Amino acid sequence: MGNINTCTGNSFTPILLEIRSAIEKQDYNQDSVCNSEDVWDAINSHSYSSGYIILVANHNATEEPVFYIEVNNIGIVKRTIEDNTELHGNNIASTNHFRKLYPPISCPRYLNLIASTSIDSTLTIEENFSTLVNSCANTQTMMTIQYIPSLNRIKWSIYGDAPAHLENIYTYDIDDL
Repeated sequence: MGNINTCTGNSFTPILLEIRSAIEKQDYNQDSVCNSEDVWDAINSHSYSSGYIILVANHNATEEPVFYIEVNNIGIVKRTIEDNTELHGNNIASTNHFRKLYPPISCPRYLNLIASTSIDSTLTIEENFSTLVNSCANTQTMMTIQYIPSLNRIKWSIYGDAPAHLENIYTYDIDDL
């Protein structure tokens, strides 16, 4: 969920149903390619009443590997690695603050990420996860996700008896998903 919510108007679509529709259909936008642009087009074709920040990962190496879709009642934008104005290297991250749809708000977790990547923006997979946890995790961390395109994997943990970063981390192969 994004940190800014506005609600004007009354013709809204449930965003989770649009995401599901884009994923389940073989080619949502009918451009003859099944890829992350299907998710972008599905979300971008409707209006929503709340603020969302959605990570879209694409395992096709010839396309944008990952981007965020920032959504609110006032608009929908795509934020890519090229939109990074502060985060160093080939990195993209999100807290619950918008970075493109609205002017960025100071966020200690995001500032910690900036500081961590300024030391060394080229991180191993293990260093990347450790940097995210050390920079952003707190006692209320609901989930941790690491997308690893080079290995075709996603690592995921959710809040259980403890914050997500302290729980078991599950690894999924993209093809299995």
